[in-house]
Amino acid sequence: MKHLISLTLALSLLIVCAAGCSSSDSSKKSDSSAQTTPAITTIAVETNSEDDFVYKTENSEITITGYKGSSKTVGIPDKINNMPVTKIGEKAFDGFEEPGSDDSGAYYKTNNINSITAISLPDTVTELEEGAFVNCYSLTQITLGSGLTTIGEGSFACCDKLASVTIPDSVTQVGSYAFYECFGLTSVVIGKSVQTIGDYAFFHCNELQSANIPDSVNSLGTGLFAQCDYLTDVKLGTAITKIPDYAFYSNFGLKSINLSEGITYIGEDAFAGCSALEGITIPSTVTELGEAAFYSCTATTAISVPESVEKIGEHALGYMQVTSSASQDSSADSSANESSDDKIKLVDSFVIKSKKGTAAEKYAKDNNITFELE
Repeated sequence: MKHLISLTLALSLLIVCAAGCSSSDSSKKSDSSAQTTPAITTIAVETNSEDDFVYKTENSEITITGYKGSSKTVGIPDKINNMPVTKIGEKAFDGFEEPGSDDSGAYYKTNNINSITAISLPDTVTELEEGAFVNCYSLTQITLGSGLTTIGEGSFACCDKLASVTIPDSVTQVGSYAFYECFGLTSVVIGKSVQTIGDYAFFHCNELQSANIPDSVNSLGTGLFAQCDYLTDVKLGTAITKIPDYAFYSNFGLKSINLSEGITYIGEDAFAGCSALEGITIPSTVTELGEAAFYSCTATTAISVPESVEKIGEHALGYMQVTSSASQDSSADSSANESSDDKIKLVDSFVIKSKKGTAAEKYAKDNNITFELE
């Protein structure tokens, strides 16, 4: 089993490489002592002149490919040259600039992109291409039009100050890394037509405290809400059949989640490190618990496992991570419960409840965990 203590770095490196996202302050973290949601001030946005944009024409439609204006608010026009604006192109508003050969470059581009605080899209826009607004470091407000259907990969990645997002009911797909490391994001409304949400879409959104996944969503990506430190409440729609790997990894503030009937798989490390999570109910439709699925869920000391579960991965239930010093200080009695890795031990007095002859009974026996018949 991999060491979870090093997984955070591994995930971060993987995602940065995949998303091409470069934050203006990658060390930014939320203050654990103050988790009140700040008031959000609405900024008025007027439509900009056509001359403020770089664009291309395809099939009598306009794709915005860049911005050359000077205003701090940007209203995308619905038409340019009497043709509808339908797309925001790949990295059209990317605020990152590569360092020069003498390593004297900065994170901020020399144009006005990094002073933009608010953007409004017309209803004609149907697609945000990959990285459309990536690294817009000053952006606090985005208004998405009612014609939008696709939010592409990394569209708003590393928009550090983006405070809230309402995804319109017209949207069907939210791409991978779409809101990756939007540290200031406190509120997300997901439209009722969204069907898929990609890998790491809300990874490390520190200030996000609740999420409501509508019934239209049938596919969730790996690491969807991983390291959303203060996400306390999540409601999952009824169409979801799989909780993907790392979905809620290290959400130490998560207290409750509804796992509805119809879910068949709870993935590897799906809830690992959710130390406040309690009252876990595994649906009777689940057939597999991935490796470390509920690792270090220390608020849970007893769990009922339905007889439908046929496979339970290593350390999926009843185990926790402790520091080396804590392991060294542990008593002789508890040392018998430690695995070969001295940073992993059983949760004190952990109990598994299930039917006789089930995979849960075998797992309990193999791991010296107390088993009770239901």
